[in-house]
Amino acid sequence: MDLTELKTVLTSQDSATAAAGGGAHLQALYELLGSLIGPSLTEQMLRSAWENSFGGPTAQDLSR
Repeated sequence: MDLTELKTVLTSQDSATAAAGGGAHLQALYELLGSLIGPSLTEQMLRSAWENSFGGPTAQDLSR
């Protein structure tokens, strides 16, 4: 998956708008995976990537 275009769009926005857009995309991914494989397995799969890439709360924390 090439995320170059998404990165270009997000970097052209102010930080608050970029953070909101990026967060919305990640939340949508979490919800889609959760509907396909369940929230527990989704959390397990995304936890390490989320912590390593963003250093913030996990996807499950954002869904609450």
